[in-house]
Amino acid sequence: MPEGRVAEVLTHFGEILRHDMTVFLQYRNDIGDNKFPLKIVGWAARRFFLTTCPYENGRRVKLESGIHHNIIYLSRGRVYGFQSLLYREIQTMFPLLMFGYPSEVECVELRKEPRYKTFFAADIGSESEGILEMYKGTVINLSKSGCLLKLNLNTSWDVGQDVNLSFDMPTDNRHYSLPSIIRQVKRGAEREDLGIEFHSASDEFKAQIDVVSSVAEEAL
Repeated sequence: MPEGRVAEVLTHFGEILRHDMTVFLQYRNDIGDNKFPLKIVGWAARRFFLTTCPYENGRRVKLESGIHHNIIYLSRGRVYGFQSLLYREIQTMFPLLMFGYPSEVECVELRKEPRYKTFFAADIGSESEGILEMYKGTVINLSKSGCLLKLNLNTSWDVGQDVNLSFDMPTDNRHYSLPSIIRQVKRGAEREDLGIEFHSASDEFKAQIDVVSSVAEEAL
């Protein structure tokens, strides 16, 4: 197994289990890949564990029972994941999911590049059929290959939309304009989070991410 995906024993999962602990279920639908937060509400060691049900835009996401689902969680700054069989949905006052207890977990790499927390004001725009849509948002994390952008409104954009993202980098006080594509959309009542992948970031821009990285390491 390649470096960065070293299997770890089951006891690691058991050691960190706690009530109200958040794990994330990775789920793919027609729109794209999503990660839904679930709360651990109980378990029987080596037999099963119970979670809350996933919701999207206020509606419960129906999951297929009898198949394995990918679940990830954070522990001590590292990301771990495992596959777990969804036994069934339990109908109580608050519906719950019963998963099979994992036999092993693994350290997983989720992104091409490490991302760093930021708070940059940014402009994002897209032109379709001669109509230009422009919005203002906030870059809340950033890497050499993409970012997460928060908007305080809902757009009509979807996964696969070509956009242009522009913002000032505080590390060199330069303005960068980055042709990009939307890879993930998460909508709330009056907000939207866009997962953005850059088409071809310049070497100058990537060098500034290295500066952000060094600052982040010094802050630890």
